[in-house]
Amino acid sequence: DYLASRDLGADVVEAFQIGYAPRAEDTLLRFAKAHGFSPDEMVQAGLLSIVEKNGRSFYHDRFRGRLMFTICDAQGRAVAFSGRILEKNDRIAKYVNSPETPVFQKSAILYALHRAQRAIANAPNRRAIICEGQIDTIRCHAAGFQTAVASQGTAFTEEHVRILKRYADSAVMVFDSDKAGQKAAVRTAGLFLAAGVPVRAARLPEGEDPDSFIRANGPDAFAKVLDEAEEIMPFQFRLSRSLEAEPDSADALGRISGALLETVGKCGNAVHRARMLQEAAGLLHLPESALEEELGRVMAANAKRAERDAAREAAREADKAQRQAAEEIESVLVPQEEMPLPGDPGAPDLEFDGAAPPAPSLVAPDPGEIALCELLMQTIDDEELCAFVATYAPEDLFTHPYCRAVAHAVYLQKESEGQSLADVQTTSDAELTHFVERLATAPERVMPDADLTTRMVAQDLVLGLWKRRLRAERDAIPPDGEAASTRRRQALTLDLRRLSRWETGEEVVLRALRSR
Repeated sequence: DYLASRDLGADVVEAFQIGYAPRAEDTLLRFAKAHGFSPDEMVQAGLLSIVEKNGRSFYHDRFRGRLMFTICDAQGRAVAFSGRILEKNDRIAKYVNSPETPVFQKSAILYALHRAQRAIANAPNRRAIICEGQIDTIRCHAAGFQTAVASQGTAFTEEHVRILKRYADSAVMVFDSDKAGQKAAVRTAGLFLAAGVPVRAARLPEGEDPDSFIRANGPDAFAKVLDEAEEIMPFQFRLSRSLEAEPDSADALGRISGALLETVGKCGNAVHRARMLQEAAGLLHLPESALEEELGRVMAANAKRAERDAAREAAREADKAQRQAAEEIESVLVPQEEMPLPGDPGAPDLEFDGAAPPAPSLVAPDPGEIALCELLMQTIDDEELCAFVATYAPEDLFTHPYCRAVAHAVYLQKESEGQSLADVQTTSDAELTHFVERLATAPERVMPDADLTTRMVAQDLVLGLWKRRLRAERDAIPPDGEAASTRRRQALTLDLRRLSRWETGEEVVLRALRSR
């Protein structure tokens, strides 16, 4: 009945995987047990909760009696859910969302991106439509606006914008017409401007959202709303005036101009920033020179604030890095005990049985380097993968001479028609020969799940080597050095955080490669 009242037909329900969670507290728990999933796994996945009653702990379904929206990652894999209550009850939350889990981070998920990404990339001006909620996004898609996405259970973040920027060159926001929706649009616009993405804000009639507007007026009327979307300066100017009791007073003028300049100051593109400043001066009926002087103060204050935030973030990251050092073995996907670590007590020799141990002067290879060399040897015929590794992991990233020799040989394999690798395998250096044989005969690494591709394994191993490189550079900087050194140390700490996954780490790697 609820879906019918919102005009969401069976085709939409199936396409967006909309479902229902029964009212009973243990429906999913019983289903999971019957299919071999433990309660603890279901808690980790965010599907069960633990409650305390009369001094005892019980498992129960997190979602009960709710309309269920499936949340997918960019590859279309279900990673979380959002459940909407179906009957009015002021004592119960209207929406219940999955908590963050190992496969679901709110700041890295855009609702419907897996359906919208190709449409955005092919759209005129590569324009994305930004909505506030799931039903608004679904309505847009059902009406033919396939470029619509929304944040998931949280406000738009820098991470959301960074992800969307892979596909979009511009954006138009279609938020609710109430004051809260318009304020959210202004805040979100600042994130897009900081990333250098042009953004506009669409205006809907009072009391309307994209879902209600499209149902009442049709797709053509909504397309006109999108085409008539305002630049952010006039949109924010109108909003700021509506929030003032006496918008033409001197005090109000100061607050309105300050709000506009805050937004202008966030713009990362100097040309766009100059145009926005001109717009603001025209709207405020003030000389552009006066606003330009004030903008300088605003940007200076923002820079100091950003520096303080970066310092606090760096301190938190340094503390976190110390706590996680033992478990952070360069993002290697294989347990460390499987890696040959010569020199460690009880560790297996790097060589075959009967081979001489490495010379004491030769440092043991890094586990991440060994794993990447093994992968290269096992995928030597995969030209695309080897080219990928060669691009992102240059030879000098390998610190051990044997690993560097293997990487060099594999990278040159195609050009030398196999001769380069053969030269390494027949070298007069017995230690190197044994090392290469060990790599060639190593068992293939077992993938943790069917969705983990060889490319993903390579990405993680490459990031591990870059983590080591950047961490060494950071640790070589005195913590109490000059301001420039401190800023570099902070920047490296933030880059190390971005290297935790390929989506953010690729930019760090490419920047490092360009600066070589």
